[in-house]
Amino acid sequence: MAWLGYELGKRTELQERIRAEVRGEFGNETITFSSLCNLPLLRATIIEVLRHHSPAWVIDRESIGEQQIGSVKIESGTNLILCIQSMHRNERYWNEPLRFQEARFLDGKPASAWMPFGAGPRQCIGQHLAMMQIQATFAYLLRDYEIRLVKRVPPRKLYSLTLHMISSLPFDLSVETQGLRQRTWL
Repeated sequence: MAWLGYELGKRTELQERIRAEVRGEFGNETITFSSLCNLPLLRATIIEVLRHHSPAWVIDRESIGEQQIGSVKIESGTNLILCIQSMHRNERYWNEPLRFQEARFLDGKPASAWMPFGAGPRQCIGQHLAMMQIQATFAYLLRDYEIRLVKRVPPRKLYSLTLHMISSLPFDLSVETQGLRQRTWL
């Protein structure tokens, strides 16, 4: 969620478009689970953020049989490390992979090369819950608050088993109340 806040703080126009989408769908009503499906721009933005800042940036697998990949022979039982982050930045799978383009996901499902939660039978079982939580949290936040960067320097990343932001959150939230902007610090 921190990376989504950071990316939206850099893109105020995108933030405004998502805010309009959320307000158009919910107004001041309670945000419901079934209605989260009606926020394609928010969902596409979350998917693009996860492509740029994958929480599971590497995964490990064990070969269950002998395999041949190109000229490389992989024996059964071989431990493999797959770098998801490299795949998410590979021009073979993505047009302009380093450019943030939420529109690439507006047409529905992400490409098979999108794997921030892994893939196959060992895919993260919390993927759908995580997506729902992120969507609901940011639908509420963006409906009433503006995300503004307080630091112009990109946050430092810590690559451990999962990707973390080392520094404190680089953004804050502000809300307009009766024409006066109030700041709410995180």
